[in-house]
Amino acid sequence: MLKTVSSITNAIGALNYKGTWNASTNTPTLADGTGAKGDYYVVSTAGTQTFDGILLFFGAGDWIVYNGAVWQRVEGGSDGNFSNVTLNSTDAGATAGPLLDLYRNSASPAASDTIGEIEFNGQDSAGNKQQYALIHGSILSPTSTTEQGQIHFETATAGASTEKMIIGTTNLVINEIGAVFNVRIEGDTDANLFYTDATNSRVGVGTVGPTEKLDVVGGNIRIDNGNLVIGTSGKGIDFSATSHPAGMTSELLADYEEGTWTPIDGSGASLVLTVASASYTKVGRLVEASFAITFPVTASAAAIRLGGLPFTSKSFASSMNTVSFSVVQYATPITGAVDANATTFIPLTYGAGTITNVSMSGLILRGTAIYEV
Repeated sequence: MLKTVSSITNAIGALNYKGTWNASTNTPTLADGTGAKGDYYVVSTAGTQTFDGILLFFGAGDWIVYNGAVWQRVEGGSDGNFSNVTLNSTDAGATAGPLLDLYRNSASPAASDTIGEIEFNGQDSAGNKQQYALIHGSILSPTSTTEQGQIHFETATAGASTEKMIIGTTNLVINEIGAVFNVRIEGDTDANLFYTDATNSRVGVGTVGPTEKLDVVGGNIRIDNGNLVIGTSGKGIDFSATSHPAGMTSELLADYEEGTWTPIDGSGASLVLTVASASYTKVGRLVEASFAITFPVTASAAAIRLGGLPFTSKSFASSMNTVSFSVVQYATPITGAVDANATTFIPLTYGAGTITNVSMSGLILRGTAIYEV
């Protein structure tokens, strides 16, 4: 390809203008071996034609010149006005090729410099030139040996070019400008495997209409090596999708906890109990607190009351506020009850009679308190 008028005259000699030429239809018809040396045409309509065995791409304003043997293209359109461009490499090695090099040769590079841009333009319905898409690179940091850059992707939205994605040094950002720009990723059999609803700031898996911050439809969630962490007190797992009787007041499981607690004397006798074990499990509002204690030798006639339960009970009596005993060194079977709005409970005979400290002097007591909070 010849580049300038001087290069043409140097190579060919005198020029003879023949008129305009349609590169799309090869009109008038041009062929290698036919013509007079120095004949040339100016391209009126862009197109591709093959001369000297090479497919050439002509843009409006280019020249085509006969060198006495074959026709050659001369770049003449503004900004290299090519209708089509092919970069062809016959390198059979590992070297990269062909190579398109957009080089911003600036003596003062700075962060945020746009260093190259590819625009995709077309006409709109009114015949105006419209930019429909754009790719450009920019500098994040020009510091030698620690250079950083990024590439931006933009498309037209409502007639204006808006940035949709950035690939940077350490991350890939989609919709950084906060526009109503949704992202959908398809799977092999799921057209909506992953979907971001920018309008409502939600993410859907298996759905394009997520109704929650994260909405999973048509599949399970598996945690292989980790936990599901509830970050706010009072939040948990909502079972509202299940059926329930008319008296239902909540379907939220908001707590689970395991731990230990320390049984103490609550009778006022200041007894020091020997605690062999005391643990609890809390599921939602239900607490199960087990214990194994030994009473000291005592002559106290005060009614037994034990304290130190890990959570305060409900403020009214409930059938769930009960204590059962598995090992009791006492003359008769006993039961028990958790006090309302308290962390104490009392052992009782089945006739609801109180039991005194002295009657358990030096004896072992084991059991489980089950109550609501």
